Amino acid sequence: MTKDAKLEIDLHLYLLRLIFDNFTGQFDSYYKAFYTATARLLQRTMQLIRKNLHEDYHLEYKEELDSFLEQIHSRNKPLSFDLAREFVVE
Repeated sequence: MTKDAKLEIDLHLYLLRLIFDNFTGQFDSYYKAFYTATARLLQRTMQLIRKNLHEDYHLEYKEELDSFLEQIHSRNKPLSFDLAREFVVE
């Protein structure tokens, strides 16, 4: 709506924080849709950061994204796409 890339990324991160703070128990559910959707949101957020933000912002988001990636990969559940193990700062 606002076409502000940083605002969209901050909204994605807010949603990811809510998920990882309150709903990680759902990752172990028999249905893997929530787990997959969260992983896709995380991947999309990293793509938006790389594409739309200056490289100085990348370092600002790295620690939090790496934490989310670690939590996703610690579940050892298969994904239908490749998800990075860490957010690479260039």
